[in-house]
Amino acid sequence: MTTDSVPLLIGEQVEAYGAAVRAQTFTDAAEIMRREGLPMSAGLLEAQRDVETLDRAEAGRQPVPTPPPMVCATCETSVGWVSCPTGGWWAHGSHPADGHDAAPMPAAEVER
Repeated sequence: MTTDSVPLLIGEQVEAYGAAVRAQTFTDAAEIMRREGLPMSAGLLEAQRDVETLDRAEAGRQPVPTPPPMVCATCETSVGWVSCPTGGWWAHGSHPADGHDAAPMPAAEVER
């Protein structure tokens, strides 16, 4: 094999090619696991492949703007946004004793 028969990969091309090879390796290993009678192991490999694919897709997105400081309308303690791949939710830093859910409102609106 000569260097003329292998294309030179530069920068982002290397990353994209490496990601494709890694995903295919997970798929191939999962197929081997299934043939060997290890379906749960195969499922874990496929899940890892999917998570890494999602992570790469998320890395290319613009960051979500940070919301203004918020407090709970019920107890006036600070609440924060908990982000997840399907959206997110507001939560208290420490769960209140009465068990109420966070009801966010801008901290600037709290009457002092």
